[in-house]
Amino acid sequence: MAKKKALDVLNEVKVESKMDRDTLINVSRTSLRTKTPKELSDNLTEIVVDAVLAIRQENRPIDLHMVEIMEMTHKTDSETKLVRGIVMDHGARHPDMKRRLTMLTFSRVMYPSSMKKVKSTQVSSINLQKKEKNW
Repeated sequence: MAKKKALDVLNEVKVESKMDRDTLINVSRTSLRTKTPKELSDNLTEIVVDAVLAIRQENRPIDLHMVEIMEMTHKTDSETKLVRGIVMDHGARHPDMKRRLTMLTFSRVMYPSSMKKVKSTQVSSINLQKKEKNW
């Protein structure tokens, strides 16, 4: 009963507004300032809004799993920034590998890292031979 009454009151007093970047920044700033210090809130406000807008697709709900928050233990709160792109957090795999790459094409390939267990090693070797011929 109370929930229904509260929803009725909210529907009566609500103000329709388009959700453009400025509106989202105002809402985000208001919310963040109740949880974090003012300086940090002001820094995070645009970062949060821009991250959400970067993954937004027309006529679809926002999938917040597309935004990844990475904690950098050796950095301070004021150094928080939005990375527009891909962050490779594993570091270099080879000593000669460059630390920074620009103007590149990236492909993410996902494959199982282990073979399925089979009952017979003979069957396994036949499967491997077939795979090798297909490559």
